[in-house]
Amino acid sequence: MQKLRNVRTLTLALSLVAASVGAQPSADPAATAIGLNADIAGLRGLIARRDSERLRAAMYAWPSRYARYIEESLEAVIVEHYNDPMAQAELLWIIGRNLETSGRVPKYRSRALFEQIYRDVKAGTAGPWGPNGTKVDYAVKLVATDLPVERELTALLPEVSGQAAKELTTFLGEHKYAAAVPALLALQARLPREQTLELHVINLALLRIGTPEALQAVLARLRSLGADPDPRAGSEIGTIIAYVRTLPPDSPPDYAELRAALPGQLNRDAWRALIDLIVKRREARGGPELARALAESDRPDQALDALLDFGRPGDLHAGRAALAAATRLPPERAAQMRRRLDEAIADPAKLAAQRDQKKSQDAERRAFWDERNRILGLRNSDPARYGAEMRAFLERQASGLTPEETEREYMLLGSFLRFRAGRPDEAISAYQAARRFQQGREMELLSALAIGDTQRFDRHDARAALASYREALQSLERMQQHPEEAKLLANWLRHEIAYVETGRRFSGALRRDDLAASQLWLMIASANQEPLEPPFDARAAGRLAPSQYQIARASAVVLELPAADMLGFFARHDPAGYLSAGLLGMAIYGGRGSPSVNAASEQFFRERGIAPLAPNPRYATPEKTWNEFLNAAKAGDSRAMLDCLTADMQRKFAPILEKMSPAELRAMAGAVVDFQLRESHGDFRDAAVVRLQGDRRVAGIITFLHDGGDWKIAEM
Repeated sequence: MQKLRNVRTLTLALSLVAASVGAQPSADPAATAIGLNADIAGLRGLIARRDSERLRAAMYAWPSRYARYIEESLEAVIVEHYNDPMAQAELLWIIGRNLETSGRVPKYRSRALFEQIYRDVKAGTAGPWGPNGTKVDYAVKLVATDLPVERELTALLPEVSGQAAKELTTFLGEHKYAAAVPALLALQARLPREQTLELHVINLALLRIGTPEALQAVLARLRSLGADPDPRAGSEIGTIIAYVRTLPPDSPPDYAELRAALPGQLNRDAWRALIDLIVKRREARGGPELARALAESDRPDQALDALLDFGRPGDLHAGRAALAAATRLPPERAAQMRRRLDEAIADPAKLAAQRDQKKSQDAERRAFWDERNRILGLRNSDPARYGAEMRAFLERQASGLTPEETEREYMLLGSFLRFRAGRPDEAISAYQAARRFQQGREMELLSALAIGDTQRFDRHDARAALASYREALQSLERMQQHPEEAKLLANWLRHEIAYVETGRRFSGALRRDDLAASQLWLMIASANQEPLEPPFDARAAGRLAPSQYQIARASAVVLELPAADMLGFFARHDPAGYLSAGLLGMAIYGGRGSPSVNAASEQFFRERGIAPLAPNPRYATPEKTWNEFLNAAKAGDSRAMLDCLTADMQRKFAPILEKMSPAELRAMAGAVVDFQLRESHGDFRDAAVVRLQGDRRVAGIITFLHDGGDWKIAEM
């Protein structure tokens, strides 16, 4: 069940979210109100009082931080106080803090502000500079505009590098500024191989600019990279091809020119990108490369499907010859692929009929998505018409979609009808329609949960909600494919059933499983939901109709609310408190909470009688975890050994370790003769371990994962 997979990945993602709110300013009701109300007079008062902390809090709550443009009145204040060392960084914080298809947002619109930022960027070429900022920070601000500033940014390119250069280069490429090509090439020439991201961004900018000079420069770089034995050169080739794939189908470079610039040998990334490019563009001239890909790439099946779809007769024969000489494919698999080619070669008429059928199916699919996109355009302009037309459209088209696609469309429609249109009965009807495509599948519990939540919070029908919850619980209890995830969700659902029946709220000691259950629920509840309309602040949060799904819809920003608003949000949408306890517990785990999260958690846990989960000092470092693991092995205690592992590793090794005798476990520990920590990668840390195997010393790598405050063994 794809939507229930990889709890560890989600745990890490939420850990990053929790850590990212650590820079949130202290909650101050008066300052927050100034921001929420976009109170310019109040903002000026904070500046006059030299109150930088409250100024930061006000700017953090300012509505336009999620908008596309900054208000003219706020921009005027920023220009006026730009040179104020106390206020500059706090006021500029709001500019370009988000990224969307139009570039950095919110954007500024005044030339005066551009001139001020440009002056500082140009003067700040020696590293950290400015009263409260860095060169990179100000480069981000500089490009957050629609002003015609390409000439000035091009002039800056010789003076910047790193992230600042990436920001300027991306802007110039998106704006297709042809006059920047010489400066971009000069920047590329002076960058070392290690700065791969900057090199990639320059290649993309040149392709987007698309002039003959820019394209010939990219092709020349491909030829140069092809003669470079450095593995990073091969990866850059793959990235360039992938970038070409993102361009509109008829965009240059021409396929023949691209192919002529490529080296004779391609690495894995380059092969994958080239196959994807040929398939996306249905490039018949790519047949020879597809034939080679059968034997040389790690995507032979994709290459074969493309050959059979639009390859020329000579390419089919070349593909068969390549398969006959292939050595990297298992013989049975190669023989099966040859048979498919033989059938196509032997019966051209049948192959042509299959291709015509596929073209017809592709045309039907395009017509489907064109019609769907037309109806989607009604979501904002005419919500009532959108709901009616989308439901009718799905009823007509259901037979042309896969069950998964149809289920998803109905679930999305149900979320829209419930949260945007305020029509819970029609939402339940859409969720019930989704169930027709979930019968016999584990995902049927998703519609049961959505129906139960709607019955509980919108229709206030506790009896019907309990019936839906119990139905979902039965689905979880009979789930075979993902029993551990099902157990976590079932535990959450039992708490909800208990609350609806008796009003009993969650209390007691939080366990690691409670944190995992809350995060897993958040992952599946976030799927197929109507998005929130920005900006999201305390006032917007207070207007949301009660539903546990609102926690999932607002998960990216709810922990940024002031403490009182955060607690009010959780109380309104999660009266049982189990999910709130898990999410707050995760946010503060390992000391990572922001001031407002810490304050909210302390009050929530105290009032509810909940003991938060604390990191285990035995797993405070990779060395301590490894010593615990070895000591447990020496004691013959397989359960203690498993506790040193992540959940994924526990499932993998439990059947092995639990079958080993104490003597075998002690022998395994005694074989370890050396342990040396190596490099770290974010929340991961590697260690080299040497053990004796007979008379030989065998080396291996152990990977530890920093999960909150604990280090657990993630790979070995």
